[in-house]
Amino acid sequence: MRKATAGFSLIEVLVALAIFALAVAMLSESVKNAMHGLEVVKSDSHKDQLYRFALRQVLLIEERDEVEDGGQVETPEDGPVDWDAEIEDTEILDLFQLTVSMSLADDKPSFSSGEPSRVEKLYVFRPGWSDGVDRSSLLTDKKDALQNQRLSVR
Repeated sequence: MRKATAGFSLIEVLVALAIFALAVAMLSESVKNAMHGLEVVKSDSHKDQLYRFALRQVLLIEERDEVEDGGQVETPEDGPVDWDAEIEDTEILDLFQLTVSMSLADDKPSFSSGEPSRVEKLYVFRPGWSDGVDRSSLLTDKKDALQNQRLSVR
């Protein structure tokens, strides 16, 4: 006599449930990581916009002394952005390298430890920032260099 088997054994059902539970756990962890990544990207994008806003406000300042003193830019909705700037002369007349360090108010702990949240280095053309004596000596140096180059070509 033959025994008819219809259905799955208890072991087979338990193995299938364990595999299903493992797949659901991995899928839910993936969704959680994707949601967290999306939040981080949105947050970083918002901070980037705040830093760009603050940098534009700093670039609107015309006086070199005001820029070197640093300060604070009030953002429309997120509080102040503290900034500090360093200006370095270049060999090109009226062109300066401007380094702006910025930090949001909610990033204060890192700013107070000496590490600003954002540092931007850019070159700005500002004829008003050149000192008259430096400007004339730089012009003389460039004029002499051009004359020497013309003489060496002949």
